[in-house]
Amino acid sequence: MKMIVIATLMFLLVIVGWIFAYAHLNHVYFELSNHFSSLAESVEKQDWDRAVKQLSMIDEQWKKAEKRFNLFINHEGIHDVELSLARTKHYIRKKELALSLAEIEVLKQLIYMLKEDESLAISNIF
Repeated sequence: MKMIVIATLMFLLVIVGWIFAYAHLNHVYFELSNHFSSLAESVEKQDWDRAVKQLSMIDEQWKKAEKRFNLFINHEGIHDVELSLARTKHYIRKKELALSLAEIEVLKQLIYMLKEDESLAISNIF
């Protein structure tokens, strides 16, 4: 009986931990998604100085979130976002309109995929 109680408590601990982790990931996803949209607007207007500032703010926010994500998210997804951020920085510094916008869309999709990979879905269980 004692083992059943311990196993149940451990199971509940894992579930509660996942709920908190997913809630944090969801919060970060919506924040970054909004920042990416405003970054895309700045790039479309070719306001490169504002875009550089926004991107550095996004980069700081990502670095904070990434430290926590390393505990529970697939590292490949994290590395993909970091590579895409590096490309976006380069494109914006070089004032490449089309490439910057394309890479911002890639970032949006990568962040969305990170969130979806951690969601509770049959496809993620099996």
